[in-house]
Amino acid sequence: MFDVNVIGLCICTRESVKIMNGCGIDDGHVININSVVGHKVGDKPIYAGSKFAVTALTEGLRQELCNAKSHIRSTSISPGFVETEFAYR
Repeated sequence: MFDVNVIGLCICTRESVKIMNGCGIDDGHVININSVVGHKVGDKPIYAGSKFAVTALTEGLRQELCNAKSHIRSTSISPGFVETEFAYR
């Protein structure tokens, strides 16, 4: 779960910002898919921890981009419960 929700997000974010900077794109947008659990702990502490990390990483990226005077935006979208086959396992 941490590999996908945290490490994967870090790698994809790093590479997308690197590509945008390399191509001279200064008005891009990094959108991270989070969860409402990333803002309030529920009954799944490992999942909640990984999504809390998404919240922190998105805000940290926003601050880094702002300090670098970049116009690339950083957003976290936090949907509620989504019914998938994963929920039944």
